[in-house]
Amino acid sequence: MIPHSHTDAGWWLTFNAYYHGRARSTLSSVYSYLNDKYSKAATSNQSPAVEKFIWADFAFFIKWWNEDALKTSKDRMKQFVKDGVYSLENGGLVQQDEALSDYKDIIIMFDGGLQFIKENFETLPKVAMAIDAFGHSSLTPYLYHYLGFEGIVLHRMPAELYEGFRESRTFFFTWEGDDGKRLQVYRLRVYSLDEEFNLDKTKFSGDACF
Repeated sequence: MIPHSHTDAGWWLTFNAYYHGRARSTLSSVYSYLNDKYSKAATSNQSPAVEKFIWADFAFFIKWWNEDALKTSKDRMKQFVKDGVYSLENGGLVQQDEALSDYKDIIIMFDGGLQFIKENFETLPKVAMAIDAFGHSSLTPYLYHYLGFEGIVLHRMPAELYEGFRESRTFFFTWEGDDGKRLQVYRLRVYSLDEEFNLDKTKFSGDACF
């Protein structure tokens, strides 16, 4: 299991409803968990088992950083990112659908998130995340190449392609797009929790926000 985020900035409810209903508590609780774990390990002079978390969509993260995170939390978070404990990937404000999105809008959307990451963490993501994007475009490898990405994690793809990869147990492949630009791809089998995972469903609201 790879703990990671996928946070739509809007779907059934407003941006603020999603933020206050779920995203803020997720960001705060993950930070608190990692902070407690590594603080206890430091005081006991023990090396803890490495645990990581990936955050990929930055519309909610930026709001949390500007409005809810304390300065001490920010300093600690910067160290987590530097140490690779808290991984900042993708960098866009959201995960846009590829096939119908204009390339200028995609660049503007990424620019807002990537500038924030560079200014606050002095790094830039190398891996894009498109685990819930509908439609893929040959522009994607070309555009992501010039945005500085080396690879991409994705899930949705044409059914015949997905079935072919599933039967051959292929998870890695190279995606060649416009002008011969290439992107290394990791295909997720599924991005939700497996039914066999022992999830406390009293704390999980499925498709609802609350």
